[in-house]
Amino acid sequence: MTSSIPTPLHATGNPACRSRSTEPGLRVDASPKHPPTAAIPHCILLIHGIGVERHGFNRGLGKRIRKTFAKTIRNLGQKHPYGGLQVREVVWSGITQHDQHHLWQRLFPDRPPTADDGASLRWGMWLRRLSYWASFRKLILSYIGDPISYVPGWSKYQRIHDEVLTAIEGFQHPAPSEPILLTIVAHSLGSVIASDLLAGLRTPNTRRRWPAGVALANFITVGSPLALYVLRHELRQASAPTPVQLHDPHGVWINVYDPQDILAYPLKQLNRAYDESILADLEINAGQRWNPLHRLMQMTPLSHFLYWFDHTVADLVGRKAALDWLRSNNRIPFPELSRHYENYKAWIRAQ
Repeated sequence: MTSSIPTPLHATGNPACRSRSTEPGLRVDASPKHPPTAAIPHCILLIHGIGVERHGFNRGLGKRIRKTFAKTIRNLGQKHPYGGLQVREVVWSGITQHDQHHLWQRLFPDRPPTADDGASLRWGMWLRRLSYWASFRKLILSYIGDPISYVPGWSKYQRIHDEVLTAIEGFQHPAPSEPILLTIVAHSLGSVIASDLLAGLRTPNTRRRWPAGVALANFITVGSPLALYVLRHELRQASAPTPVQLHDPHGVWINVYDPQDILAYPLKQLNRAYDESILADLEINAGQRWNPLHRLMQMTPLSHFLYWFDHTVADLVGRKAALDWLRSNNRIPFPELSRHYENYKAWIRAQ
């Protein structure tokens, strides 16, 4: 399902997107060794899920996407465009974690959650912490506190959305008639945040608008509990929420989940609108096969934390971003590029 925002089929020379890396909560994963080419870049936004996260939470996924992006373009006979891909992280957890920390201090002022919080190493302190399972309580406070704090109508809900929009607004170039294409990769609660944000921007009384000059091309949800959040509504067809609307007729929504991940669910079966909007519910074995720790986690619900390491996720994002970059910059005749798009969709369905 696509909206009416124009998509670039041709391009003149436009500088790569300028990043405002000094903004709080944002990080640009760019290659500083090579100057960007005079071309329209493809931009990728990474949104994390529940828990305390810091810059670098993508665990190298951005680098693996870049590698696939460059390889795909070279395989199609084109020169690798340095600066042709921008990858950003949105770190929103500070918005919820601040109050969670103060709540802990208010409830247990003499029981810091970790020894790093000023706790004495005396046996008495350790015993008091153990008697209250302080570390596990802090874990529950963090992971349960995020979805509790993220409630429509509350201030944190809007502040998180503002953080994401600020990141998207950082992708800029001086030719709004030829918008840059954006891919959002959202994990866990981050997929719910992105879906709510895009749905809210369609309402007439929203206080913020989708950034001009940016077109949402692809939406990649990984380890997503979005199906559970449909329970906010009645499950009848008429009242169920509408799915994310992409701005690009060649864009795709791919939902990636591991069957061992009890927080992740397929989405196409929700209703007809979701079935038509989503290319595939892609079932994977998340993580790295050569990693012994991952092999153990893959057999448990802890697989929820392995998507950022997964090569399949990097490949499906990087390959699609490369095809979109070639179209934005008119590097391949569209009839030939259309065939590559169909091959990409066939590859996804065959996974």
